[in-house]
Amino acid sequence: MVRKGTRISFFFAAILFLQTPLAAMNLGLTPSHVFGLWENINDALPSLSGAVIKDDAFPSRIAALAPRKFANKKPADVLREVAVFRSKLDHFKIFRIRLNTAVFKPSDPERHKKDEVTPREVFMNSGYILDSITSHIIALTSPDVLISPFYRHRNYKGKMPNDVFALVDLANRRIDLMIKMIHPNRTRS
Repeated sequence: MVRKGTRISFFFAAILFLQTPLAAMNLGLTPSHVFGLWENINDALPSLSGAVIKDDAFPSRIAALAPRKFANKKPADVLREVAVFRSKLDHFKIFRIRLNTAVFKPSDPERHKKDEVTPREVFMNSGYILDSITSHIIALTSPDVLISPFYRHRNYKGKMPNDVFALVDLANRRIDLMIKMIHPNRTRS
């Protein structure tokens, strides 16, 4: 029996796996897998906003935002956009996201220039973000609020880094609105 509030996330368990010499494996992850994860993250953001902003209409307002179209994006571009989102999510300061530095290397511009970032790295870091968002929701809402809908398996095929970038951009625009509601005089970071 698992105690209430105790859970081991697939993403945290996977990071332990990635600490092994098998870490160099791509694990067969594609932009389609990452796209499904960012769909889940975007589905969770209205719930997070409802937990931190006491305006009943606000979750619907951010849910109404739509993704924009992008072209010529690579996994390194997506990972940089993920890092931007992560820094904004850290703003909430309830649970700081501690990303594994062996996986998350936003400060290595040479690696990004060489296009060495893989969908696996983007997926794993995105998983940390989803876990952080659901941890925020758990901490800020009643025990009756379900987080399982934010861990849906989505079976997309043929998605490209442009598609994933569009969803990360959407999440960034949603969290920007949340931060603006909390701190109306703050400028965009």
